[in-house]
Amino acid sequence: MIRGGELSPWRFNNIVTTALRLKEYEWTSQFIDKYQNYLPVKLRGNAVSHSLAQLFFYQKRFDDVVAELRNVEFEDLNYHLNSRAMLIATYYETEEIEPLYSMFGSFTAYLKRNKMITAGRKENFLNLIKFTKKLDKLRRRDKEALRKLKETVTNSRVSSKKWLLEKIDEKLNR
Repeated sequence: MIRGGELSPWRFNNIVTTALRLKEYEWTSQFIDKYQNYLPVKLRGNAVSHSLAQLFFYQKRFDDVVAELRNVEFEDLNYHLNSRAMLIATYYETEEIEPLYSMFGSFTAYLKRNKMITAGRKENFLNLIKFTKKLDKLRRRDKEALRKLKETVTNSRVSSKKWLLEKIDEKLNR
């Protein structure tokens, strides 16, 4: 795991993500605190801030998510894309409609202009935007439309698919 006294930021992030999916929040917090000093100094700030933002998102501490993401420098494409997806989910969760739709617009433009992003990754994130917009506009009473959206999301390539399906299920079950 640690080679030459350093821990790869990608391995660090994968460990954090796995622990969060297992709902091991306290363990994740301790891991970030204990192992952050093994990250390469140049990459440490982004890795730690992004990981903390993820932890806060899973804990539903949405104000802390936004605050922590302000510390992430978007020099790395993965952090940039994942941070924007996390902001979309955060704004949806907190029902901050203006920032949500602003993020839809700016993120769409970014995805369409950036030549470094593969077509498949663009599709994943553009689908996240498209399906989150649809979900936001659907009323709980329109169960048929929600079921169709769920089927479409299930059968599509989409970033944050698990989160999106949970939000659809929440509307279906209200």
